[in-house]
Amino acid sequence: MARRCFCLSLFIFAYFVLAGIHNAQAQDEVENLISNADFEDGIVDPWTRWIEDPAAVATMSIDKGKGLLDTDCLLIDISKKGGGMRVEIHQRHFSLEKGQQLTLAFWAKTEEDGVVPARIVSNHRADPWTSYASEAITITDEWTEYWAPVNITADDDLVGIYVELRDTPSLVWFDHFRFYDGEYIEEDIAGMPVKAVEPHSKMVSAWAAIKSAR
Repeated sequence: MARRCFCLSLFIFAYFVLAGIHNAQAQDEVENLISNADFEDGIVDPWTRWIEDPAAVATMSIDKGKGLLDTDCLLIDISKKGGGMRVEIHQRHFSLEKGQQLTLAFWAKTEEDGVVPARIVSNHRADPWTSYASEAITITDEWTEYWAPVNITADDDLVGIYVELRDTPSLVWFDHFRFYDGEYIEEDIAGMPVKAVEPHSKMVSAWAAIKSAR
């Protein structure tokens, strides 16, 4: 029994070491297409804001020390309600090719006990506004990473990415944007929540394989 427990512990240790190495290598190999992804220079550019209803008021600024791991981040302050229309933050233009499959990911949170519906979007930034990604999300009061696949269906040098909110008064913080070729890659960010679903499923499969081989 002791030997079996030792073997299992050794396997678990090796699994996470190898997983960490693979994850670090994967992060090193991808190119982040986003400019000013972490807001550490204290500026907003080249991010832009768009407010659909002229009656609404929303400002965009850098909030120092309030981001991931006490870094700087982007704050959207929707201070005056409109007609329930869109408030968006954008970055553009990206030149991409038909058939490219990318991932758009970022971290966000809202005020304590708050919930903010939002949407992750990528499209052609002119008529006919071809959509490459549209994913509904719910931003909570804890820093969480949100992501969506982006599938480019035509050669396009006017691709934009953005997050769509509604003009209901709220504070929303954003940090660490990533836009890169390939499927979603989970990062190991010290002190932040880690998604458990995929590693757990892999661990269960690996443990089942060990048991069946005994």
